[in-house]
Amino acid sequence: MTLLSPPARRAAESIDEVQILEAEVWAVSIDPPDKLQEMRKDLGLTFVTLMDPGGETIKRYGIVNRAHGEIPHPTALVIDTQE
Repeated sequence: MTLLSPPARRAAESIDEVQILEAEVWAVSIDPPDKLQEMRKDLGLTFVTLMDPGGETIKRYGIVNRAHGEIPHPTALVIDTQE
């Protein structure tokens, strides 16, 4: 069974509302490709999932959970490309 963090679960559940706002949901994962593909299939995810195998994205956004290694804190970010 694949579990989503609370922010990721809320994003998945509200994808229709996000699209009405002309926004997009992207997930960034440090998981290997096979695990990420399995998660997409198991959960029926329809939003973009990006690979971050070296963890550079989570480092740049400052969401590394060092207490648990080099994994990210469960996080939802809103990025405004207009500014």
